[in-house]
Amino acid sequence: MLSSTVKSISISYDSINEQNTFSNGDTISGRMILELSKEAEINSLSVKAKGKADVHWREKHGDRHVSYNAKEEYFKLEQFIYRKVKDGDQERLVDQCGETYGKAIPAGKHVYPFSFRIPDGNMPSTYKGIHGKVFYLVQAKLDRSMRMDQKDKAEFNFLSRSDMNNPIYMRPQSGTENKKMKLFTKGSTNMKISIDKKGYMQGEAITITANIENDSSRDLVPKFSLDREESFYARGHQKQFNKRILKEEGAAIPSQSHQTNTYVVKIPPDAMVSITHSRIIKVKYQLKVYLDVPYASDPEIIFPLIIFPAIKGFSPMANPEPSSDFGDTNQAGWNPPPYGPGGFPPPAVPGGYPSPAGPGGYPPPAGPGGYPPPAGPGGYPPPAGPGGFPPPSGPGGYPPPSGPGGYPPPSGPGGYPPPSAPGELPPPYAPGGYTPANAPEELPPPYAPGGYSNAPGGFPPQSAPGSFPPPTAPSAPPPQFGPVDFLSQPGPSAPPSLTGPIDFLSQNAPSAPSSQPAAGIYPSLSDFGGKA
Repeated sequence: MLSSTVKSISISYDSINEQNTFSNGDTISGRMILELSKEAEINSLSVKAKGKADVHWREKHGDRHVSYNAKEEYFKLEQFIYRKVKDGDQERLVDQCGETYGKAIPAGKHVYPFSFRIPDGNMPSTYKGIHGKVFYLVQAKLDRSMRMDQKDKAEFNFLSRSDMNNPIYMRPQSGTENKKMKLFTKGSTNMKISIDKKGYMQGEAITITANIENDSSRDLVPKFSLDREESFYARGHQKQFNKRILKEEGAAIPSQSHQTNTYVVKIPPDAMVSITHSRIIKVKYQLKVYLDVPYASDPEIIFPLIIFPAIKGFSPMANPEPSSDFGDTNQAGWNPPPYGPGGFPPPAVPGGYPSPAGPGGYPPPAGPGGYPPPAGPGGYPPPAGPGGFPPPSGPGGYPPPSGPGGYPPPSGPGGYPPPSAPGELPPPYAPGGYTPANAPEELPPPYAPGGYSNAPGGFPPQSAPGSFPPPTAPSAPPPQFGPVDFLSQPGPSAPPSLTGPIDFLSQNAPSAPSSQPAAGIYPSLSDFGGKA
């Protein structure tokens, strides 16, 4: 009941389609109108949007009547037009933007717009049954001290499409049933039934393919029925109601014959939609295909169905959800997963791989032998044929080194470019080779499997073909080609190389020319970046 101060409070919303329905992700907008005959002090003025389900029924147990109730909330959104806050010793009204006003709303007619986005998620469609309902509404509420709250509400029709893109409901169903006849009918029958999918919209047709072998002594009539089951749950108890929605039949299958026929059964356009995402209300459907056998039980096959709301302009699987971890492989633009380190198979449909900036994929080469550089781990491997990699400065080549000591890519399988300055030893061209040092007395760390880094104070051991080159120095010997053993490489004025194993880690500097080799025969610690 409204007071003398509040003449009226109302709320309304704007429709967004001809059906006046809303669905997941839609925005519902409208206005609240408050009319006051005089100034009114309030605690708050707010607008809510919410969705919930209620279940209620009563049962008689002897002389007692027991009530069973249950509630379920799907969402609740609230906007405060005004709310009272304390500002020191004073109380003021604050609006949604934080602006403050006095303690009261002036007399007159006030219009307040609102807007809510309906959440995504698994929420059931609007429903009204014998013992329960699912409903969605917007509500205006005026809260004043020492008075009852004054409210107005407007329910809206919500049609859920949370399951409509689920590929599980788009898969065909099939079943087989065999039966031997006794008593009044002799022989046997075998039927194989399939339907095109599990999920249908209101008013959609079900396509049934029936392969029937009638080896009995009677003509048999195929029949079809669509049944609905409504269930309500509260306090551990259940109420259930079943109803046959439709029943149809086809032409009789003659005795001792075999036929394959296609039948079409249309779902009523006003059929109640299925409810699967509620703990307290369930609405299920099943299609039963059976043969009418006189004076005997009928062989039957039952298919569970889901009935979706008929949303104008929306078709199931128009934007399908992924059916696997790699998405829907039947859609254009789908990228298959990698099948080996760093490699992707060619796209199965047009629109395959994203651009290099997109995660996970690379475009095909722009020209003969030209691959773009990988944007991250898992790029294309080097080309196997002629053409190699373009130079670092050319289109599609490797980017320049990110810091001192960087190296360009090899110019051929397993090889490196020749030294850029006279007097340097070229690196080996076998797999695993290394580039020469960029500065005197410095060796770069190896970048191939099996190499060792130049940790301070440590010498890398001699390795197989492709060993380390000697340090670059002004007195370096003339270039030599092929594998180089820097441990036995003589210096400019050294005596003949020593043979046999050498422990160069414990080698001290020579103290007498007659007993020790000349300086420069063996590399020093400083040659490898260590401290002498």
